[in-house]
Amino acid sequence: MSDWMNRWNDFQKSADKCFRFLKAEDLIHATHISLRHGYLYVETAKVACSTVKRLLIDAEYESKVELTESEYIHFREFSPLLNARQIGPFDNFLKRSDIFKFCFVRNPYTRLLSCYLDKIIQRKGPQHPLMIQLGYSQFSEKVLSFEEFIEAIIAQPVVYMDAHWRTQYYATFQGGIDYDFIGKFENFATDFRHAIQQTNIDFDKYYTIENSHATQANNLIDHYYTPDLVEKVYRKFQIDFDYFGYSKKLP
Repeated sequence: MSDWMNRWNDFQKSADKCFRFLKAEDLIHATHISLRHGYLYVETAKVACSTVKRLLIDAEYESKVELTESEYIHFREFSPLLNARQIGPFDNFLKRSDIFKFCFVRNPYTRLLSCYLDKIIQRKGPQHPLMIQLGYSQFSEKVLSFEEFIEAIIAQPVVYMDAHWRTQYYATFQGGIDYDFIGKFENFATDFRHAIQQTNIDFDKYYTIENSHATQANNLIDHYYTPDLVEKVYRKFQIDFDYFGYSKKLP
């Protein structure tokens, strides 16, 4: 067995408590680590992760980086932040008391609607796999309705879900990571400041709102959800509602 394979196997063993239906690659992509500032941030797609990563990247560079496209902050090869595979045995790293571990979550109803508006209506994301799943050609010009979108994603096992609508309990590796703070999108301004204040980063110096994927989903929720869709989303994502303390009722 090659040295590379041995190292990969060692990493998987050190992080196996985190996976819970997901893959090692998912953990690598979602983790953003700074040893200089002493934190582990685990991203959740469609939960202000662009704003969070922009601040963390700028703070790591110690200057506001002018990016030609905001999407660059999502490409790990452009990031100065480390991932779970780059800091030694991950299980040992998680035990360090000098590392502040945080993530953010969002009401499943508004998160799914925001994803639909951003990725399907505005055509910024993966409609083709869902089209095929529903029996359409990937080349079809049809735009999925919100009901079709929900029907498609609730039929998916967690491991096959796109990160933008994946169950947040598993996307943030709950049970494998003992977080110091789980912020909420609904209180983002306050919770984000609180999280950053636990590090030695100057929040006001680097804070910039990244809204290229904003959809105003909170204002449109009554327009898209029917009682039937509410019930289906609640059943599929009940672990998120229960674990993170969200009501079954529409916000």
